[in-house]
Amino acid sequence: MPSSGQCITVIGTDCFGASIEVAIRRSKDAERLEVVGHDRDHGIACQATKLGAFDDVSFNLDLALRGAQSVALAVPLAALRQAGEDVGRSAR
Repeated sequence: MPSSGQCITVIGTDCFGASIEVAIRRSKDAERLEVVGHDRDHGIACQATKLGAFDDVSFNLDLALRGAQSVALAVPLAALRQAGEDVGRSAR
């Protein structure tokens, strides 16, 4: 992570999550931000890694959330509740 920067974890690395990452990269504070991606689907997480869409991509939720000051949920509506619960459990 950049020194004195912030870590943002994006849960879901498909099109919507990658779009969030692009928007963060275009912000005026981009150089101070680390953007970590997480996806339950190992194939999508690997694809995001190959594309360089995030500073880091983790298949493991606990690792993806380590050091995060902010979390963005970029998951389908049907998965939103479960994703929020998973993040809440990992954050404890």
